[in-house]
Amino acid sequence: MDLQNRIPFEKLTAAREGHHPTRRARLESNMISRQWRGLARRDRAQDYLEHLRADTFPTLRTLPGFVSASILSRPFGDGIEFLVVTQWRARGCAVTLPSI
Repeated sequence: MDLQNRIPFEKLTAAREGHHPTRRARLESNMISRQWRGLARRDRAQDYLEHLRADTFPTLRTLPGFVSASILSRPFGDGIEFLVVTQWRARGCAVTLPSI
C-alpha cells in the first residue's frame, strides 16, 4: 500500500469506534491523571497489591469523577517499586484522595 494513502491509526480507531477523532482527542485532553509511587519490600509486595485491590480501588470507585486506576511495578534495589496511576474526569475530582 502506498504510504500517502494510509489512514492514520488514530482516525481508523476513532472511525471504527464511532467517534470523531478531533472530539475524542478533546475529551481525552480533559482527563486528569494522578500518579503515586511507593516502594515495598519484596516479601511484602503481594500484600500491597492485595491492599490496593481489596481496599483502595473499591474506595476510589465510590468517589465522584473517578474513571480508572492502574498498577505498574518493577524490581528496584532491594524492593519492588509501584506506580499507581489514577484517571479522573476533572481536576476538582482528584483533590482529596484516600491514603494509598
